Amino acid sequence: MMEQESATALGVGIGLWLFFAWIWLTGKRERRWPLVAAFGIVCVAALGVGFAAPWLTGGGGASSLAAIAGGAVACVGIVQPWKNEGRWMLDHLVPGGIAGLSVARVGCLFDGCDFGRVTS
Repeated sequence: MMEQESATALGVGIGLWLFFAWIWLTGKRERRWPLVAAFGIVCVAALGVGFAAPWLTGGGGASSLAAIAGGAVACVGIVQPWKNEGRWMLDHLVPGGIAGLSVARVGCLFDGCDFGRVTS
């Protein structure tokens, strides 16, 4: 019998690719690689905190709210929005990150891992 795959993992994977594609397609040629580097740091922080927070509190799985917090802290640390030279990154990181997160949350909805019950 075949085991059912996790919709959460599928949602996170598609969400990450959507986030990356947004950054790559909307970034100007000379600014693409700094955006890709920022994307990587934000994603690592989001996934790290998303998995670490439930583990530290005795739960299991991942928390999308902790992932948002980790990604937001990393984004503010990289962009430093109080300085004018880094604000252009926000124009690319925020919409792409929100779009990617929304797709990942659809996977969580189908698995019932964050809020609600498992749906068919």
